[in-house]
This record gives sequence, C-alpha cells and structure tokens, in this order.
Amino acid sequence: MAFYIVFGLFVVAFLFLAFWVIRWAIRRDMAGRSAWLSRDDEDDQSPGQG
Repeated sequence: MAFYIVFGLFVVAFLFLAFWVIRWAIRRDMAGRSAWLSRDDEDDQSPGQG
C-alpha cells in the first residue's frame, strides 16, 4: 500500500516538473524570438548594408 502512495506522489511530482519546465522553455523561447525579430527589424531598417 505504501508503495502505491509513494509511486503516486512521484508521478504527480514528475508531471508537475515536466509541465513547469515546458512552460519555462516556451516562455523563454517566445522572449528570445521576439528579441531576435526586433533585432532583425532594426537590421533591415539600417541604411548602407551590403
């Protein structure tokens, strides 16, 4: 009986951490992508390139 309780807690903790890491990665990717696009827009607007 104790095994099932501990295993259940392990599964819940694993799912929580997986959700948290995925959410963190998506937010970090969105922030990096927006910064990258803003730098790309600035490069397109600067004269004399090339």
